[in-house]
Amino acid sequence: MEYSSSEDEELVEDFIDVEDDTGTENIDQGTGVMTSKIHGIDPSDGSMPPTGNELLMAADVVGKNDEPHMGMEFESDAAARAFYNTYALRFGFGIRVARSRSERRKGVEMLVMKRFVCLKEGHHKKKPVEPSSKKKRKRLSIRDGCPAMMEVVRRGPDKWVITKLVLEHTHVIVSADRAREYMDGLYASEARKDIISFPPEQLLKTNMVLEKQAASIYTRAAFETFQVELIEALQHYAVKVQDGPYMKYYVERDGNPPTRHTVFYNVAEKKAWCDCCRFAFSAILCRHVLGVFALAGVIMLPEPCITKRWTKKAKTGPELIGLNVGNESGSADSVVSRYNDLVRDAMRCAEKGAVSAGAFRVAKEVLCKAFMEIKSLGEKLNKDALHSAASR
Repeated sequence: MEYSSSEDEELVEDFIDVEDDTGTENIDQGTGVMTSKIHGIDPSDGSMPPTGNELLMAADVVGKNDEPHMGMEFESDAAARAFYNTYALRFGFGIRVARSRSERRKGVEMLVMKRFVCLKEGHHKKKPVEPSSKKKRKRLSIRDGCPAMMEVVRRGPDKWVITKLVLEHTHVIVSADRAREYMDGLYASEARKDIISFPPEQLLKTNMVLEKQAASIYTRAAFETFQVELIEALQHYAVKVQDGPYMKYYVERDGNPPTRHTVFYNVAEKKAWCDCCRFAFSAILCRHVLGVFALAGVIMLPEPCITKRWTKKAKTGPELIGLNVGNESGSADSVVSRYNDLVRDAMRCAEKGAVSAGAFRVAKEVLCKAFMEIKSLGEKLNKDALHSAASR
């Protein structure tokens, strides 16, 4: 006797049932979506699980023969399955075991036939629906009666031969690479739609001008991070403990001293520093600084607290970013700021100039010219300083 999952044929005398699970665990390979490992067969039926050598042999056969053909031989049913699975993977369809047959020989059950079919083979039987007030979701079936199949029969101890073969499919088959490209494009398209379909106004959780400003300038991911900090800032209390150029604040959550953080705020330069150092690492203001802003009446994000790389215009604007020509003070902070700006500009020039030999020559000429002008300006300033000192 034999087992079939899709059709009824004449049963063979003295055969016994051997039923392979035709569920998802029997699916070898889909189009990159449904996959599972190849399961072994019970040794009592005369079949052996696929070994590494058999899988390599099957892959080698696929390399030498583009398609299976009648009379092709394998060392075992596992090797045949591995071969057909590799072939299906290359052409873009999944397989499963639809039928297997065993024969009793000398009191021992031995597997003598296996049929591998396309995942879309056969049709699901409609089950009678009992009357119920509950609405049930209609589930679509992946099966559409595809006839593609490969059947192998045992002809000896280590000899399995293809005796039935259908290569044509009744549906579109897509290779795994093409399916992966399609899914990547689909996800990218969905991401673009999310950006378009969710304007900043729909993301706001408060009526604060600060939040509206952040939603208009930050990317969505950066804004969501900022929004979490802003909401948390509403649960913190700030207390001014020191006046002066750098005002000092203590910020606590719900009056809990162990959560206290110290924030310094310079009103003139519109800069804030917190001992949690979040802004230094992530370039997003922390909840403690935002709590201080709420107490100090700061309703708009100061420019020094906005990092361009997290804004929607990070890839637009002038090539040289962070340029602050108007800053002519000689303070240590200004020198460090100017140095950092120049380093970023030099790195941008190096990145663009290394693309090609022509770009490299242009970048070298421009940098050399700029260096000579800066050097001559420094020499001129030194001479002027010496003349003014001598005239005194």
